[in-house]
Amino acid sequence: MKDVHMLKTVEFDKYFKTDSWEEANKSFFNQLAPKYDRLNEIISLGQQQRYKADAIAVLKLEQGMRVLDVCTGSGDMALGMRESCDGLHIDAVDAASAMLIIAKDKARRLEARNVYFYEASALELPFKDNTFDAIMMSFGLRNLKDMSLGLKEMYRVLKPGGTFTTLDLGKPEGHWQKALYHIYYERLMPWLGKVVFHRNEYNSFAYLSISNKYFPSSKEVMGMMAGAGFRNIYDKKYMLGGVAQQVGEK
Repeated sequence: MKDVHMLKTVEFDKYFKTDSWEEANKSFFNQLAPKYDRLNEIISLGQQQRYKADAIAVLKLEQGMRVLDVCTGSGDMALGMRESCDGLHIDAVDAASAMLIIAKDKARRLEARNVYFYEASALELPFKDNTFDAIMMSFGLRNLKDMSLGLKEMYRVLKPGGTFTTLDLGKPEGHWQKALYHIYYERLMPWLGKVVFHRNEYNSFAYLSISNKYFPSSKEVMGMMAGAGFRNIYDKKYMLGGVAQQVGEK
């Protein structure tokens, strides 16, 4: 019943013929894959590379570290970590095979060594306990069927003393910030997605605004991280609070 409720909440049930949240979510991102990078650049108003670089910086990456990018999508964060620090071993996982094809192609074109992509669920990571020095998750937590379980999995594979961070849409707090967010994410973006980018298919711009109504606040995410075992937890805001990052240590 939980799957059915989630499918109806974000209107996946109208486009994807399955009762499974995981299968519908995978189909959505496989469909979205060819447009994914271009849409992210538009949604972020060209700011994504800046705040993603800042998000990576909190991991304090050093040569020789083994790091993990969960829900890697088209591989931007995995390749961004490689660019920020030489000598890393980077593993990256995603459930959508079409996304991984794009990520692997980028890595080949960049001649990126020591970056390895795997098709896997964030709820069942194919790695041993205490494997990674740092873990990144970018715009992936909202897509998990069970966010608490996902956070526990990332805690499991993180080494003691390692850093985990998640980056996603935020919930602006000031009056005018809320007003701008409402106009941009809940009005303009869904319209643009429907008219220009997603004719006769699921509108990813609408998904962001719809799902964010049910996505936990930064404070709630930090509480979930604490429940999974993380400590020294804090958050950062970007784009007037429209994007938020939570950071914790094992």
